[in-house]
Amino acid sequence: MNDSRHAILLNLVQWTKSPSVCHRELMRYPWDRTEPLVEVRRVDVRNALHRALGNGVALRELEEWANCIEVRDDLSFQSGARDAVHVIANPALHGGLTRASIEHLIMTLSEPPPT
Repeated sequence: MNDSRHAILLNLVQWTKSPSVCHRELMRYPWDRTEPLVEVRRVDVRNALHRALGNGVALRELEEWANCIEVRDDLSFQSGARDAVHVIANPALHGGLTRASIEHLIMTLSEPPPT
């Protein structure tokens, strides 16, 4: 458990470690933070969605990943990434996660962010 908070957050956002493991590791740090340490980029969300499409992870795991990052004070979000994470974390509010909805999110996140 020598990982710094920054490294743990990167592992979580880039999904290089299990979200539940990262969540447990982050529990040793205070919840509130005035400045974010890591930015959730559109490409991070797209990569997570591609994992689900490729059957690398179950939709429930994708939802768990999004729930772990959705409301953290130590993360900032690139334009469009926060909205996509919200949709993934709350599928019941958005008609569920389906192959079509995941493909739509990927397409949306592949477009240049609004300026």
